[in-house]
Amino acid sequence: LVQAGTPREIYENPVSLYVAGRLGLPRINALPATLFPGAPAGASIIGLRPEHIARGEGQSGTVTRIELKRIHASLGATLLYVTHDQIEAMTMATHVGVLDRGRLVQAGTPREIYENPVSLYVAGRLGLPRINALPAGLFPGAPAGASTIGLRPEHIAQGAGQEGTVTRVEHLGDQTRLHLRLNGHDIVTLTQPHTGLKAGDPIAIAPKNPLWFDASGARIA
Repeated sequence: LVQAGTPREIYENPVSLYVAGRLGLPRINALPATLFPGAPAGASIIGLRPEHIARGEGQSGTVTRIELKRIHASLGATLLYVTHDQIEAMTMATHVGVLDRGRLVQAGTPREIYENPVSLYVAGRLGLPRINALPAGLFPGAPAGASTIGLRPEHIAQGAGQEGTVTRVEHLGDQTRLHLRLNGHDIVTLTQPHTGLKAGDPIAIAPKNPLWFDASGARIA
């Protein structure tokens, strides 16, 4: 017997790397201590549970995505990383696999999956703000069999087309998000950081590089 206690106590305070690896899925990441500045004297291995890896940068006591990329490059090894965080998937991975109810539905580079999703489900897994999923008949030009048009925020042209109304403007420094209302549907798009648009203003929009999906959510164009 090497350790006794409640599952939570052993999970949070294991007495050894062996014990740490007995509890937790995904398993704890065991990495050389030399990869981490500030490792305590005598340490040869650093154990990192998945939840102890930062979901953003600058969080004290955790490893940032940039640091993990550096570690990956220095090890020269293939790493399998499981995450529900799309930012991690987009920024850390060379290749991404998207699971739907336990089944692999698409694999490729983050850019390939972002630009050419095989289904509406996959399209919704990557991208912030999320893709706009709208009735296919909202804009002209829908192909036969289309039930839904998917529009990434950056794939909406402004200045011509269907007229909607600005409902909210979010200034985020390097970009501005426009929240629109068009024929009863909410749409999010992007515009210039110093836009003069405000809530209540009319705005004409049209699809640019739309994605089309059938009633089952499968990509058709």
